[in-house]
Amino acid sequence: MVELEGAPFKRFASMREEWAVKNRYISPGPIQFVGPTSHAINHTLLLELGAQARTRMIQ
Repeated sequence: MVELEGAPFKRFASMREEWAVKNRYISPGPIQFVGPTSHAINHTLLLELGAQARTRMIQ
C-alpha cells in the first residue's frame, strides 16, 4: 500500500510532469551487504525518515 500523504508519494507526485518529458530514472543497483555502501539508505527511506535518516548515515 502507498501512503498518499507520505513524503515519498508527495515527491513522486511533484515530479510527474518533469518525468513525462525528461528521463530521470535512478537505478539503485544491487543491495550491498558488505563494503563501504552497505549502510546506505535508499531514496524512499530517506524521504520517509527525513532528518532521522541523515543522522543514521552519519553514525
